[in-house]
Amino acid sequence: MRPQTCLLLAACLAAAASKMPLRAQTAPVGAFRTEAEAARHQAGFLAAAQKQGYTSRPTFFYRNRLDVTKTQALRREGVDLLQMDRRILIDGSYGYREQTLFADWVVRGIVLEETGDSSRRVCFHTTYKIKVMEVWQGQLSSATISVKTANGPVGSFRLHVAESPDFHLGQEVVLYLNRFDLAGFAEAEKQGFTTCASNATPEDFQVSKVLQVQPNGYVAGDAGLPVAKVRAAVQAISAVLDKEHFYQKAF
Repeated sequence: MRPQTCLLLAACLAAAASKMPLRAQTAPVGAFRTEAEAARHQAGFLAAAQKQGYTSRPTFFYRNRLDVTKTQALRREGVDLLQMDRRILIDGSYGYREQTLFADWVVRGIVLEETGDSSRRVCFHTTYKIKVMEVWQGQLSSATISVKTANGPVGSFRLHVAESPDFHLGQEVVLYLNRFDLAGFAEAEKQGFTTCASNATPEDFQVSKVLQVQPNGYVAGDAGLPVAKVRAAVQAISAVLDKEHFYQKAF
């Protein structure tokens, strides 16, 4: 494929990852016994969202398992879902509190390994192995995870997309993670919407936000913000959301 096509697609993928994770676009029927049961659950959520005053993006919130009935509790933790419903983020990424809403996992870890893929055909050019030190949101059974990014070697040059993270070996980071929407990639390829091939696997994670942890225990870019404060905020929001039981809740 042509380099400019690869650059454009990678930029789009990375930008989307920072704002709306590339995951399942509808509630998985697998969480329910039938499609009708899944539809009833979503309908109940949308009715509850309307009652709470959500008008712009309740379906988006449902896809991300954001319990709108916890609006007041989330506001006490520094997140205002109603305000987020009324505005759309165009540039940059959400703050460390808000991004917790859209991540299925938030972990603190160390970069162990970097492997590049210089093929022009693939969508993701670097795979990082991350040693997980702490899990702040979600559940992980592995002490080491694989993260793929669009940045990396492409033929004789190195691709850099502003919204796609670069890491260095030994770096300590806080990562906001989701799985790749492999079915979505496959459908895009089938429909001819992309000329690059997804080389992500079911075991790979994508990163929607990165916080670098400095040796003094503070987060880079946020003066006076200790990593312990970030951990406490993420865990408090995660406890309110209780994403693991979202599909079992009746709205």
